[in-house]
Amino acid sequence: MRVSISYFIALLLAGTLHAQESESPFTFTGYADVYYGYDFSQPLNSSRQYVTQAVRHSEFNLNWGYVLAEYAGDRVRSSLGFHTGTYVQTNYAAEPNDLTRMIYQANAGVKLGKAVWVDAGIITPHSGYEGAASLDNEIYTRALATEFTPYYLTGVKLSAPLGEKADLTAVVVNGWQLIAETNTSKSVGVNLQYRPSDALTLSYGNLIGDEAPRLLVAGMEAKVRNYHNLWAKYNLTRQTHVVLSLDYGTQELLNSQEKGRFTSWMVIACHDIGDKASVAVRMENFTDGDEIIVNATNADEFDLTTASITGTYKVTPDAFLRLEAKAGEASRSIFQTEEGGNTGKFFLLAGSLAIRFTKQAGRN
Repeated sequence: MRVSISYFIALLLAGTLHAQESESPFTFTGYADVYYGYDFSQPLNSSRQYVTQAVRHSEFNLNWGYVLAEYAGDRVRSSLGFHTGTYVQTNYAAEPNDLTRMIYQANAGVKLGKAVWVDAGIITPHSGYEGAASLDNEIYTRALATEFTPYYLTGVKLSAPLGEKADLTAVVVNGWQLIAETNTSKSVGVNLQYRPSDALTLSYGNLIGDEAPRLLVAGMEAKVRNYHNLWAKYNLTRQTHVVLSLDYGTQELLNSQEKGRFTSWMVIACHDIGDKASVAVRMENFTDGDEIIVNATNADEFDLTTASITGTYKVTPDAFLRLEAKAGEASRSIFQTEEGGNTGKFFLLAGSLAIRFTKQAGRN
């Protein structure tokens, strides 16, 4: 595997050296998100619970850094990327070895028709409003619904336009945020995005499949997870937009034929202050009373509401300085503290400098 990766990188570098000044199919991207966070609840071992972003307390650290090489031809495309950071350490902890944890993307695609593509490998998710990179979101930290739904998938993705105002994506994947398979079943999902006007975007996505790890736990019965996401973004003016996102999921419970459920809602409002600055607020709740997704500490259910405000200064279009204040309150005392107790509240201050650069081979 290491030989194959080295060979692939060598081919990319060779393509770069022989690229012409006019146009090259090779693109290289680098990304770094450095942060400092202070959680006034004083989390145990300086590690914030139930999150993967800005996870370390009272510590300067790299949240996420990656390098990504991409090839985009007329009929074929491919990408290979590697990453590191506290986000990777937390979010990829369940993957079986160090090599798979290092892989950000590894996929290849074929064009089947006009703007119709099939990509296979380790891919980005097909649904949900927020992404993994803070530069692409209004708020620096991620919403709970984003943290508890897939940041990555492994399988096959079909993407196609449905006219000028709609796009369709369909996936067949190993399962819920998996690289290495944990059972012999596959999960399926679709996403439909519709833009009825320049001001409004609507999106619906789902992911349905058996999430019982039967390759790891012998004799376990199938447990089908049925997840749905709906979000809408509306531009009130050129400077102001709002977002509403809803999540709903069910799954058959362990040692039972009954179904549990998890739900989430999120509201974001963002206002641009000139070309260089913006301010955004977010309110959200995530409830998982049957602990399908989240295993709460010192409680038999997870129910957490948070409020955030983020100020952004755009040094360049791909370099942001940010400061966020975030408060959360749970229905139970689910947060472990350094003093050995538990609390149901937290208050976080986080600052970040995130930079992304993209270089096309052969271009100065």
